[in-house]
Amino acid sequence: MKSIIIHITCSDFGKRSTIGYRSYKIYENLLCEKDNIFVIARRNKSQSKKIITTYPVFLLSRIFNLISTYFISSFPARNLEILLFNFYIIPYIIYLRFKFRTTKRIIHLWDTSIWFTKFIKKLGFEILLDISMTPCFASIIEATKNPKYYQDKVSTLNQVKKEKKIMKMAKRCICPSVFTGEFIKNNYGIDKSKIIVIPFGADPIISKNKHIRDDAKVIKLGYVGLINKRKGIRWLIDVLNLIQKDNTKIKFELNLYGRIFKDELYFINNAKFKIKTHGFIRNNKNIFPKFDILVHPSFIEGSAKSIYEAISFGLPVICTKQSGSICKHSYNGFIVDAGDSKKLYIYLIKLLSNKSLIKKMGKKSKILSENFTWEIYASKVHQLYLK
Repeated sequence: MKSIIIHITCSDFGKRSTIGYRSYKIYENLLCEKDNIFVIARRNKSQSKKIITTYPVFLLSRIFNLISTYFISSFPARNLEILLFNFYIIPYIIYLRFKFRTTKRIIHLWDTSIWFTKFIKKLGFEILLDISMTPCFASIIEATKNPKYYQDKVSTLNQVKKEKKIMKMAKRCICPSVFTGEFIKNNYGIDKSKIIVIPFGADPIISKNKHIRDDAKVIKLGYVGLINKRKGIRWLIDVLNLIQKDNTKIKFELNLYGRIFKDELYFINNAKFKIKTHGFIRNNKNIFPKFDILVHPSFIEGSAKSIYEAISFGLPVICTKQSGSICKHSYNGFIVDAGDSKKLYIYLIKLLSNKSLIKKMGKKSKILSENFTWEIYASKVHQLYLK
């Protein structure tokens, strides 16, 4: 590798289900060239020793998240965290700039601020911008389309302008899904040639397909992830309430795995069917065998990680197109437009009332998952570096 690569990620390097885990998988793939790759992360959760960290920022981020989860849901926790992180790492960036002043320097950049992007651009770094989440104009659109279920009191058109400027400064924009790539092309005016779609991955599961028993009396729906307005749980509950009312012969329950934001507790506690809340579980491998269908009703996403994990366990999936899913409609699950209650109702009924279809689609999920591993993801990013 004739260039140096610098990962800048305000996340925990090596921690599963985070941006830092993706950085770790790329780094792991490039170990043969480890002298040419540097990582600056919020915290190091791996065994790698040459990771530059900003532990004080991590401690403050815990406080910010506590505020947004339990007290003020509109508190800009992530924006403040990124701001502090960017300020903290300036000395490291300057050091690397002058240490490798005669070498081509590439920064693989995740969440960032516009002033920081301008700063590294002026220092002569080429920028690979990793767009993990469909940008905020998508949130504004969804809040306008679905005010009953989703409100956005944070995103502004000024923020959209800043995002567009950051994308324009990047050499390439890496998107995790076709949906996100098409969105920034159509709504942010980013040239198609700058957009690279590289889906995420999951660790391969060496096990038999998850098969629902024919004598199972209750179909178990599962959701894995944060439980807030953006994730569409209140919309899902509304539709499942209707199913419970109209189809008393169908027996089901919803299992929620993840941190629950206080704004969602009212809807969970007042559901007309059985909901089990399990909180945040560190080891996802223990979760997916416990239910029969993954539901992911998100309004905004980049490409939902839990979908990759679910299909590796052989689960069928019902999700929104906004989740940036790798699933194939009517092949290993169903895809609906976020907020389309009629379609969500229809597809939930199709699976909940047909155990053989759950088995059939689960088998196809297992086959599909072979195309989406972390090794494939890391290899594609590596090829982009070489170009």
